[in-house]
Amino acid sequence: MAAMIPMTTVAAPARVRPARAIRASTALGAGFVALALVAWAVAAVAGYRYGVYLLTAAGFGAAAIGLRSPRIGLLGVAVLCTLDPLMGWLVFTGGVLRWNTFNYLLLLVTLLWTPLLLRRRGLSLRIAQLCVLLLTLELIMSPDRARGIQDVLGFGAVLGLSVYCVRVRFSRDDWYWAGIVCGTIAVVGGMLFLARQGSLPEINRNAWAYFPLTALFTLCVALPCSLERRRGPMIVSALASGCVAWAFLSASRGAMLIALACAAYLLVAMPGLGRRTVLVGIVAITLLGAATQFTSLQELALERVRVLFDPGTRLADRTSHRSDLARGGWYIFRQAPFGVGTGGFTSAWHELGPREGFEMANRYRRLQAHAGWVKILAENGVPGLLVLGGFVLSFAVTGLRSRIRSLRRLGLMTTAVLALAFTSTEYQNKGVWFLAAITIAMMGPTSPLRPARAPSAPRTR
Repeated sequence: MAAMIPMTTVAAPARVRPARAIRASTALGAGFVALALVAWAVAAVAGYRYGVYLLTAAGFGAAAIGLRSPRIGLLGVAVLCTLDPLMGWLVFTGGVLRWNTFNYLLLLVTLLWTPLLLRRRGLSLRIAQLCVLLLTLELIMSPDRARGIQDVLGFGAVLGLSVYCVRVRFSRDDWYWAGIVCGTIAVVGGMLFLARQGSLPEINRNAWAYFPLTALFTLCVALPCSLERRRGPMIVSALASGCVAWAFLSASRGAMLIALACAAYLLVAMPGLGRRTVLVGIVAITLLGAATQFTSLQELALERVRVLFDPGTRLADRTSHRSDLARGGWYIFRQAPFGVGTGGFTSAWHELGPREGFEMANRYRRLQAHAGWVKILAENGVPGLLVLGGFVLSFAVTGLRSRIRSLRRLGLMTTAVLALAFTSTEYQNKGVWFLAAITIAMMGPTSPLRPARAPSAPRTR
């Protein structure tokens, strides 16, 4: 009797489950896009911070539900990572305890799923765990343990985000919609912010730049997952061009460089000469339109780029004193080759005495390193530089070992972004850790970019 059962009856469940998953991803992603549009409409009427409040509440709610439903959790943390620069500026302003709200969630997730992180294989994840362990151990010798704990929480975010990204085998649709949701939030929210920034509290341009940059990272991941959709690549391209425009208008030179690296990746990863031409056209038109609408921001951005390459300007002024911080970090490292302890840069910088060719004004004595490379060199010495360098390079190494072209490109892009990001930022930006967590998931055995294995033939007796 079993031999007379029609093949369509046997094969039906295998076809129904993917169709249900696609419908679920589409409904969830479209719902978040609609919520983002409603939130920014509220912001346009009631005030910008109310839109951020609404999206933050939705992101935390989805992240909490994601402890049971991974697909919802993925979109929740994607929204929170995109909003992270705005949350610290407008929402969690009640001191260091409230400012760490997102870090507390990720720490809890890391502790709950520690067995998963230990079982999971992967060079990048193992080195990330080693980095967090090193930073934690060097708290013992730190002259500023409170700051050091902040650094451990910041770096450790990559572990919690990795849990959200690797718990199940997400489909290409899940990653595609994560990019669309984050891109919509950043493009619409960025336009509204730039139009109303005169009435908003001042925010550091280098921090705000990670609002569009984080969305741009997720769109880079979404591109290879959109190729099976008729209009998917063009939608991703349009949103990515908006994020590139906002990153340029942020006037953060580090953000401009990172956005340029992402744009190069999108151009290489886009298949077909016709699609690449359209991508270049969309980016050019978007940049031109943004520049004409925000002329003062355009002039500021171009002036900062011009000053950077002006040989008649002092190096310290061209780099906004970042070169002084880098030189100070080198002097600290020479005094303590194994580091002064996690979080100890500011104290060591403050105690630096006069050096040849190095002048440090009193108003710069309490600065942070403002660069992950300088920070880890001064605070954790040779071991820290080796593990952070290994972590950054691991994505390129893992990608180049893969036979899948899209994974090679993603690994190289992630290494480039992290290397550039740590020249101008420390450990607190969730965007770079989210990109690292996504790439860790994509490089794993459950990556949707890997071809599905053909079912094995039944054995015959």
